[in-house]
Amino acid sequence: MGRNHLKLAMAAMALAGLPAAANAAVTYSFVADSSYPNPNQGGLSFIGSFVFTVDDYITASQTIASADLTSCTVTASDGSATACGDQFLAVDPIGDVVQLTYNGDVVGSGSVNYFFDPGTFAQNGTYETVFFGADQHATLSITGSAGPGDPSVAPEPSTWALMIGGFGLAGSALRRRARVAA
Repeated sequence: MGRNHLKLAMAAMALAGLPAAANAAVTYSFVADSSYPNPNQGGLSFIGSFVFTVDDYITASQTIASADLTSCTVTASDGSATACGDQFLAVDPIGDVVQLTYNGDVVGSGSVNYFFDPGTFAQNGTYETVFFGADQHATLSITGSAGPGDPSVAPEPSTWALMIGGFGLAGSALRRRARVAA
């Protein structure tokens, strides 16, 4: 085997062992279908939904700017629509909290908190609120995959076999070359 062929073969084997570039994207879909009446806003209750996508799971409290939301709607119990505000997701040892925020011309601004089990924001699945029952109910769906730091991403056995075989071939070619030169 020529020297250039050996280099090409070694480069191909090295690339075979590299993981593919990850397109990390985690989508959060939130739907609130009931809330307590807000005494500060004429006893109205608010329902709504929003969707957004981020590069990795949410593991610390953060605000999602309204401009970064894929979609968002909030409606008061009297039927009036309000504008979505920046949504706040709080990560807390007691529980993860989604704060549905609205900015209305008629009803004013405010927010409603929905509580989920601790660690909910950091994993795929569909989750229901854990406090208040049907009086303040919401569903949160999380789908996608984490970035390169995801420990569940590992080379398949066939990749390992190809890589080990490549090292063996490269080693035997180098050993043969050393004998011929001597």
